[in-house]
Amino acid sequence: MPIFTKKPKKTNFVEQITKDQYVENLKNLIKDDSYVKNDILGEEYLEWCIMDWNEGECDFNPKFNIGGYEWEFYLKSYDQCFDINLRNLSIKNNRENHICVKCVLSFCNPKNYSHHNTIYSSLYNCSKYNVDGYCYSINYNEYMKVIKPLIKNNRVMICAYIKVYNNEKNINNLKELIEEDNEKVDEINEENYYEWEIKDWNSLEFNCNNKCSPEFSIAGYNWGIILQPNNKGYISLELINKNSVQFNKDNMYAKFILYIRNCNNYSRLKAENTIFLDCKKNGFQKFIRKTDLYSKKDKNGTSYIENNKIVIGAYVRVFKMEEESILQKTKEQYINKLKNLIEDNSKEDEIVGEGFYEWKIEDWNKLDNDSNSICSPEFIISTYKWEISLYPKGEEEDNYISIYLINKSSISFSIDDMYVKFILYIRNCNDFTSYKADQSVIFLEYQKNGFSQFIKKTDLYDKFGNYNKPIIEDGKAVIGAYIRIYKYKIEEELAAKEEEFVLKKAKEEYINKLKDLVDDDNKIDEVIKENYYEWEIEDWNKLGYRAIKEFSAVGCTWEISLFPEGEEDEKDYVSFYISNKSKNSIFYENDDFNAKFVLFIRNFKNYSSFKAEQIITTTGCIGENYRRIGFSRFIKNSLLYKVNKFYKEPLVDCGKTVVGAYIIIYKNKIEAEEESLQKYKENYLENLKYIINDNKFPSNEMIESGYFEWVIKDLNKTLNAKFDFERCSPEFMIGGHIWKIGMEVDQDNNEYIKIILKNMDIEEKNAEQVWTRCIISFHPYKDYIHYKSKELPLFLFCNSNNGICSKYIHKSSFNKLIETLINDSKIVLDAYLCIYNNNEIVNELTIKENIEENNSKKEEYINQLKNLISDNNTKPGEIIGEGYHEWIIDDWEKLKNESYSQIFEIGSHEW
Repeated sequence: MPIFTKKPKKTNFVEQITKDQYVENLKNLIKDDSYVKNDILGEEYLEWCIMDWNEGECDFNPKFNIGGYEWEFYLKSYDQCFDINLRNLSIKNNRENHICVKCVLSFCNPKNYSHHNTIYSSLYNCSKYNVDGYCYSINYNEYMKVIKPLIKNNRVMICAYIKVYNNEKNINNLKELIEEDNEKVDEINEENYYEWEIKDWNSLEFNCNNKCSPEFSIAGYNWGIILQPNNKGYISLELINKNSVQFNKDNMYAKFILYIRNCNNYSRLKAENTIFLDCKKNGFQKFIRKTDLYSKKDKNGTSYIENNKIVIGAYVRVFKMEEESILQKTKEQYINKLKNLIEDNSKEDEIVGEGFYEWKIEDWNKLDNDSNSICSPEFIISTYKWEISLYPKGEEEDNYISIYLINKSSISFSIDDMYVKFILYIRNCNDFTSYKADQSVIFLEYQKNGFSQFIKKTDLYDKFGNYNKPIIEDGKAVIGAYIRIYKYKIEEELAAKEEEFVLKKAKEEYINKLKDLVDDDNKIDEVIKENYYEWEIEDWNKLGYRAIKEFSAVGCTWEISLFPEGEEDEKDYVSFYISNKSKNSIFYENDDFNAKFVLFIRNFKNYSSFKAEQIITTTGCIGENYRRIGFSRFIKNSLLYKVNKFYKEPLVDCGKTVVGAYIIIYKNKIEAEEESLQKYKENYLENLKYIINDNKFPSNEMIESGYFEWVIKDLNKTLNAKFDFERCSPEFMIGGHIWKIGMEVDQDNNEYIKIILKNMDIEEKNAEQVWTRCIISFHPYKDYIHYKSKELPLFLFCNSNNGICSKYIHKSSFNKLIETLINDSKIVLDAYLCIYNNNEIVNELTIKENIEENNSKKEEYINQLKNLISDNNTKPGEIIGEGYHEWIIDDWEKLKNESYSQIFEIGSHEW
């Protein structure tokens, strides 16, 4: 992704600035956000002139002091790329102080501060664990585009504005999030934090694999943060101790916080805490919803992800404890893991009770000789009696043991409107990390339920867990159950649940209908992302002239623009547009990515009443600052409130409605055949341009030219369609105007085919006049070699002709025209348009005619003068030269005495 704020500007367009202005501009790029003036330890501007750059192979390693700390920049080049690191040299020996820094780094032309490019850092925490400091990585393409043009005579300026902050307040807030035991606080061995900046979230999000942070060390142990960016709508975060066997042997445990924050401040921060005991990674599978990463809910209106960046961190506090304490904490963590094995969600029925029971087997070998089942003592959880049934040699297969849970109460759960989810497990007597547990099972009736093949008998003696202990050790083991009892919701809630299910199904069908609207004529080799967004509008009448809604989807920020009363002169229609507002995305400047959109409006409670239209975009359409696309006439205002066979309920009901977009991002893998097709298409377009760009018309007054391709799937159906929209192409824009092309059997004389070019902007009153020339061309689908074209004359689109230009072709001629081009009723109609300056074209054509007329008169005048020279009375001889000259006198009255014209030459003599 691009890391520079802007591309270098050309000399003749750059406004000259002084050094003071330049420094002030750099300073203003640093936002203090949540920091107050008292938190600023120091700030300074620095610059260095590199006299011998050599493509980054130079000696650049300056040291300096800011805020009471020593710093350095260090440049390292590799593989036509280079890194510049900002490092704090003092923090290595200082554990207590917590500082952070923001830096704007700028490359500048040595002779002109106006020519520069800048990179700005995130808010970076300095600690002894980040020895490499903050790294600015610059790849080869970025170097060639934005730094190379600034280097003159192998010289370049490197400038920096740096601001250093006291970060004690934010780190103390993190510390307070770690929960302390009320009864006993074990000895703290060491605590510290580590932060990992993700500089390109979008590219990471497309990769479904786990991503691990660089390794860091706290309390003498090596740690890492594991990120899963795509976990069923969530991101997951986990902490892993990479040498945790030693960690446990040292009688250590850790409490830690995993957190995410905005890359520029701590005001947008989410943190969760837990405990670390065994060697396995521990953390949060559903740390945060992916959609919440982009929400702007804090007081500063910032999101977790900003400019495609986010910071992920861990604060780790390591304790040393006694053996009893270790066992107790291990047990607590073990029970929590059992709980988490029971699948649950926020819409679950009411939990009326839960608990666990363990049954200790003192002599497994004695059980192994018994082929029958053996039962645990009865136990009670939530007023119900239970029993665990064990088959040491298996109920069905000898190679497995079987375990079941039995409900010993006399009343079945169905009578009490109850059901149960439970976990069965077996573990080592002395080690909670050495165990086998199966997923939760639902218990509905008065019966036993469990697993006939719970675990292979041979696996009972294999080594498990941190200490590599077997489950059965010295003939002993523990069998247990974790039970959670639910009560069904009341009938009204069940009815609501059923209604919700029906609504969910209707929504799924509705979304599928939207997807079906996407035209698949263009080959989609690989769908990269697709998403669906809805905007619920509570009062349509209060939207005003224009209403906008920003949202995030498929790695970009989008904006819906809605004009309820139509844009500009479209008063009878609703205008509806979508535009990409992302400043940076993985789609920026990537021509391989395309997009398709479906814009829609629907009844707020009925998915079957909706109006939707598709937009097909061109290559590179979703890059930065792409213009809005959509419909000036999306739907007539009058249809919003009507009920008919299409809309079972009105689209706007009691002022409420829903509008939205379905977005598909896809990537075309261009094969050799398609590359060849593209070349044929380019030649084809050049031929159309050649036909239309002759000398009859002033090309310097042409505003814009453009091309549109309309794929007609069924020509006969199109020609004989009942409705206008079925006989016309989708809208397209050329020269700032919206157009359509269409074709039909002429209603006045059905022996003719009428081809229509319509300017959709022309209105009955106050219309802008548009001079246009057009080439229409027919060709087979995806074949640009065989085509037939027709030229339309220069035409003035205005209100008197309703903005319509027509071309009539006799049916016999039309059939001959297309007979070799049509394939299974499918054909393509293209339009190549040239739009001219409305006023100047008439003036220029008139001027040309006047000039031609004047030239003709002047030639006649000179011939008359020439004929006045008589050769009759002179001797015959060779004429060695003749010519004509005029002297224009601007003011006869100002002539005094003799006056002379300018010298002129005729016949090699001056006169």
